[in-house]
Amino acid sequence: MKNKMTIEAKKTTFLQELKNALGIKALACKKTGIGRTMLYQYLNNDPDFAQQVVDIEESFKDYVEGRFFQEYVLTGDRAAMMFYLKAKAKDRGYR
Repeated sequence: MKNKMTIEAKKTTFLQELKNALGIKALACKKTGIGRTMLYQYLNNDPDFAQQVVDIEESFKDYVEGRFFQEYVLTGDRAAMMFYLKAKAKDRGYR
């Protein structure tokens, strides 16, 4: 028996699973039963959905960046501080 979920229901379920999967699309696809090809069709044809996906991914990047900064940079880990400067302070000559 085929899954009779509407496209909008699949998108809504995917967004929730994407949050549960910490922003990892492959895991969310697997949990939702949406193939990656279909996901990219949704992303290409629905700018609002695509923006919601980007927002979820960005929120996890922000979280990890904040934890990294707290756990390593603020505690004085030299390698972490250099990594941070190379990533965030290129305009100041760090490469």
